[in-house]
Amino acid sequence: MNTQQSVTLILPTDQQKVIHLRITTKAESQQMQMYAALGIKSDVLGKRKT
Repeated sequence: MNTQQSVTLILPTDQQKVIHLRITTKAESQQMQMYAALGIKSDVLGKRKT
Protein backbone atom coordinates (compact mmCIF):
# COMPACT_ATOMS: atom_id res chain seq x y z
CA MET A 1 0.00 0.00 0.00
CA ASN A 2 2.96 2.34 0.29
CA THR A 3 3.04 2.87 -3.50
CA GLN A 4 -0.07 5.07 -3.40
CA GLN A 5 0.88 8.55 -2.23
CA SER A 6 -0.62 11.92 -1.47
CA VAL A 7 0.90 14.83 -3.38
CA THR A 8 0.68 18.55 -2.68
CA LEU A 9 1.16 21.06 -5.48
CA ILE A 10 1.96 24.61 -4.35
CA LEU A 11 1.08 27.23 -6.95
CA PRO A 12 1.71 30.97 -6.55
CA THR A 13 -0.83 33.34 -8.13
CA ASP A 14 -0.47 36.78 -9.69
CA GLN A 15 -2.29 38.26 -6.65
CA GLN A 16 0.54 37.21 -4.28
CA LYS A 17 -1.49 34.28 -2.92
CA VAL A 18 -0.65 30.59 -2.85
CA ILE A 19 -2.93 27.73 -3.92
CA HIS A 20 -2.33 24.29 -2.42
CA LEU A 21 -3.73 21.35 -4.39
CA ARG A 22 -3.73 18.02 -2.54
CA ILE A 23 -4.34 14.89 -4.60
CA THR A 24 -3.83 11.13 -4.29
CA THR A 25 -1.91 9.15 -6.92
CA LYS A 26 -3.74 6.44 -8.84
CA ALA A 27 -4.10 3.12 -7.02
CA GLU A 28 -2.62 -0.03 -8.53
CA SER A 29 -4.87 -2.96 -9.46
CA GLN A 30 -4.17 -4.93 -6.25
CA GLN A 31 -4.91 -1.84 -4.19
CA MET A 32 -8.15 -1.28 -6.13
CA GLN A 33 -9.22 -4.86 -5.29
CA MET A 34 -8.54 -4.30 -1.59
CA TYR A 35 -10.44 -0.99 -1.59
CA ALA A 36 -13.38 -2.65 -3.34
CA ALA A 37 -13.42 -5.51 -0.82
CA LEU A 38 -13.44 -2.97 2.02
CA GLY A 39 -16.10 -0.85 0.34
CA ILE A 40 -14.06 2.37 0.26
CA LYS A 41 -12.99 4.71 -2.53
CA SER A 42 -9.47 4.38 -3.93
CA ASP A 43 -9.15 8.18 -3.93
CA VAL A 44 -9.36 8.55 -0.18
CA LEU A 45 -8.57 12.26 -0.05
CA GLY A 46 -10.29 13.29 -3.22
CA LYS A 47 -9.04 16.60 -4.56
CA ARG A 48 -8.67 19.48 -2.16
CA LYS A 49 -7.87 23.10 -2.84
CA THR A 50 -6.85 25.51 -0.09
